[in-house]
Amino acid sequence: MNFAPKHVLAKAAPAAFLAGFLGATHAGSQSPSEVGTASAVDQQSQMALCGVEADGSPSAVPDAGKVDAGLCRNDGGSSPTIAQTDGAADSGPRTQGFTDALELAFPMTPDMIRTYRRHLSETERTAQEQVEPRSLSNAQLVSLDPGTKPPEVMLAPGIATALGIYDASGMPWPIRQYVVGDGEGYQIVQLGENSNTLTISPLRRFGWSNLVIALLGEAQPVVLHLLVTEESAHYRSDIHVTRLGPNASATNATSPWPLARAGDRELLALASGTSFPDATSKLDVQGHPVDAWLEGESVLLRTRHPLLSPAWLDSISGPEGIRAYRLPLQSTLLLAVDDRVVRAELELP
Repeated sequence: MNFAPKHVLAKAAPAAFLAGFLGATHAGSQSPSEVGTASAVDQQSQMALCGVEADGSPSAVPDAGKVDAGLCRNDGGSSPTIAQTDGAADSGPRTQGFTDALELAFPMTPDMIRTYRRHLSETERTAQEQVEPRSLSNAQLVSLDPGTKPPEVMLAPGIATALGIYDASGMPWPIRQYVVGDGEGYQIVQLGENSNTLTISPLRRFGWSNLVIALLGEAQPVVLHLLVTEESAHYRSDIHVTRLGPNASATNATSPWPLARAGDRELLALASGTSFPDATSKLDVQGHPVDAWLEGESVLLRTRHPLLSPAWLDSISGPEGIRAYRLPLQSTLLLAVDDRVVRAELELP
C-alpha cells in the first residue's frame, strides 16, 4: 500500500477530532442511536480522507485538495492520526465561569479598593472636623440667698466639664442629689458616692438648661445655668458656696471660719489655682516655700499653711487646703506649720 508523503500528512487533521466534532454537531437534532450511527459513519469518512483505515492501518493517500490542512496530523510514525481535543472543548466555558465567579466575589480591583478607602477616610475626616472650643477654667462664689443670679457654666460637644462644689473653708461639699432641666440633652455623672464633683457632657450641639444640686446637710440647693456652645467650654469649674459644709474645719489660726468676701474673684482664682497674677510681679521669699506677688500697695500670698502675722486684709481658702491672702506691704511673715511657727522674709522692691 502506498503512503502519502509526510508533508501531505502534516497538513491533514486527525480523524478522531473530526468524528467528535461531527458527532457533536448532529447530536442536537438526532436521537442517541442516530447520533451514534452518524458519528461512526462520519468518523470513517474523515479517517478515509486522512488516509487511515477503520482499524487504524494506512489507506490510500488522502486528497490534499479535499482535506482541511488543520484536520489531520502526523505524529512522526508510519500512519497519520486524528487530533484529540476532548479536554480543550471544555476549557472555554470553564474559564469564563471562573472569571465570572471572581468578578462576582471581588467586584473591585485592588486599585479601586485603595481609591475607595482614601475617599472614605477623607469623607469621615471632613465630617468629624470641627473647631476646638476655647478651654476655660474658673472658680465662682455662689450665694444660697434668694434672688441671687445663678452662675453660668459653659459646655461644648465632646467636652466633659468637671464641676466641683466647695464650702467657704475650701473643703469639699458632698452632693446629695442633682436634677437637670433637660434630661435628654445632657449626660451627668457623679464621680463616686457622696462625691463633690460632677461631670457634665452635652448631647446636643446647641442649647441651654439649668442644673439644681442638693448638698449634704443644706436645705437650699445650688442652681446653675448651663449653656452649650461650640466656641468656649469650661474644662473645670469650681463652685465655692459662701457657707460652711459638713466637712468644714478650722483653717486659720486667728479666725476659725475665714469666709470669703463676696466679689473677691482674684483671691478665689488664686486659691483654686485657676488664675495667677503676672509673673513679672512675683516676689522672692526666703525661709519657707510660699508664693507671693506684689499688687500695688499690697501683697498677694498663696500658701498651704495658716498665716499668723501680719494681719491680712482679705483671705479665702480653696481646694486641697490652699489659702490665699491679701496683705499690706510687709516683709516679715509668720506661718503656722504643724506645731511650729515658721518665719519667712519677702524681698520687697
